[in-house]
Amino acid sequence: MRPDGRQWVSITKIRPLALVVALCACSGGSGETSQQEVAPPDSIVKVGILGGSETFGSIHRVLPFADGVLVLDRMNNRIHHFGLDGEEASRFGEGGQGPGEFQSPQAVAVSQDGAVYVLDSSNGRIAVLGIDSGEGLHWLGAIRLEYHAEDLCVLGSRLFLLSHQQGRMIHELSPSGEILQSFGEAVPENPVLKEFYAAGRLYCEPERRIIVHVPATFPQVQAFGADSEGLWRAELPEYHQTHYQFVAGGAIRVDLDDEGMAHSLRGVGILGRDTLLVQLTLSRGRSAPRSLESYLVSLVQGKPIGTLELPPVAASERYTRLYSPVEVPFPVLEIYERPRRK
Repeated sequence: MRPDGRQWVSITKIRPLALVVALCACSGGSGETSQQEVAPPDSIVKVGILGGSETFGSIHRVLPFADGVLVLDRMNNRIHHFGLDGEEASRFGEGGQGPGEFQSPQAVAVSQDGAVYVLDSSNGRIAVLGIDSGEGLHWLGAIRLEYHAEDLCVLGSRLFLLSHQQGRMIHELSPSGEILQSFGEAVPENPVLKEFYAAGRLYCEPERRIIVHVPATFPQVQAFGADSEGLWRAELPEYHQTHYQFVAGGAIRVDLDDEGMAHSLRGVGILGRDTLLVQLTLSRGRSAPRSLESYLVSLVQGKPIGTLELPPVAASERYTRLYSPVEVPFPVLEIYERPRRK
C-alpha cells in the first residue's frame, strides 16, 4: 500500500512473442528498420472504484469519453453515466420495448457531437440518447434494424455496425439506418461458420481512423480503413480454437479442441497510440478454472508483439487509465492508473 492509500498491483511479467518491434527509420527515406524493445509497464495503481453494492446488476460494456464514463448494465437494462469526478451523474433505462426501455442491450458508443448509441438487437433497434449536465441521459429516438447485430462503434460521427449481412461483416449506417457501405468478408468458407466469425467485437480507433474486428472464437484480428480498405490481418499465436461440428438435423455441436482447451474473447482495448489489447479467456474443461491472457497487437505492423499480465480490462484510456470489472461480492468497476515516472 502506498503512503497515500493507493494500492500497488504488480504486472511485471511479460512473455514476448517478438521481443522487438520494427520501426520505420524515416530519416533519408531509406525505408530501413531499427529495433526497439517492447517496454512493459512495471506496475499499475488502483486509484478508485465506480459503483457500490446496489449500483449494477452486471457490467457488460464500459466506455470512457470526454464527459466521464458510460457503463452498460445488461442485466438491469440500464446505462450509467459517471462524471469526471467519479460520481454517478445519471442513469437511464429499464426492461421493455418502449422508448427508454431495453432488452439485454449489447454495446454503447458516443459520437463526436455527443450522441450516445446503444445497440438493442432484441428490440430491433439502436437507441439514440442525448446527454447533458441538466437532463443527464435522455431518449432522443431510435434507428430501426431488420437484422441481428453484434456490436457497434463510431469514428467521428460515422456509425459502424458488426453484423453478417450480404456476405459482409461491417456496415456503415446513415442516421436513418440505411446501409451506406459494407465490407469485411468472414474468413471461414462454410456459410454457417461465417455467422460465428461475425460474432465478436468492433473497435474504432479515432487517431488512426481504423476499424478493428476481433472474432469471439477465432484467432484472427482484422483492421480496415473507414472507407472499407483492408489494412491487415493478424493471427494470435498459441490459440486454441473452438470446434464447430455439424451433427444430424442441421445442429452444430460446440466443443473444446483436441487438447481439451478453447480460447474465447474477453475484451478489447487500446494501450498507448499504436497497441491494441486483446484479452482472451482460456477454458480447460468444464470443471477447471479459466485463465485470462492479454495479447498485444501492433496497429502499425498488424501483428502480435507480446503478452502482458493484467486484470480483466473492460476499457482503457491510452493506458493512462484502465477500468476493470469485479463481480464478487457484487459488481463494481475498479480504476487503475499507470504511475507517472518522475
